[in-house]
Amino acid sequence: MIFLLIMLLGNLNGHSQSDYPVPQTTANHLFYIQRSGNTNTIMYDAVLNGTKKFNTDNPIHSYWIRFADKGEKKELSFIQRKFAYGVDARPSKNRNEFEFNIVSYEKRKMRLLFNKSGNPVAITQINGKNAVLKKVFIKMDPGTMLSFTPDIKYVELYGNDPDTGEQIYEKLIL
Repeated sequence: MIFLLIMLLGNLNGHSQSDYPVPQTTANHLFYIQRSGNTNTIMYDAVLNGTKKFNTDNPIHSYWIRFADKGEKKELSFIQRKFAYGVDARPSKNRNEFEFNIVSYEKRKMRLLFNKSGNPVAITQINGKNAVLKKVFIKMDPGTMLSFTPDIKYVELYGNDPDTGEQIYEKLIL
């Protein structure tokens, strides 16, 4: 089960991915998640203490951009943070680096670090290669009211090679 309680996170009416807005980003932006059903987007930003040092207590901030509500920025609810879209981050053995995953999918391990240019990035495996994660798209059909969980059809991962910038893509059929 990839995203527990996702039914509680928004209306699930139809949109195609090409209709989705591309969110504006900041210097500390890492990646974002969009889902079929609505255009609301979960954003992930690095949290820094001063320059080039991650906040050790909370290195990643996840929040909504509610495009369906005039682009309002809104914090994740407790349930969303703890069971669906929040981050479980732990210090790595490498200095000023963290290992993390989205709480609802522990299998996909990621690393938070600074790239050669000094910008924060989220590194994960996409299609068998190290990649800077940029975007995740989740295609799902809503679950029944009895199951409380949607039927995840597939997950698409979009990123770039950290050395060449080449785009890397993977579609996971679930």
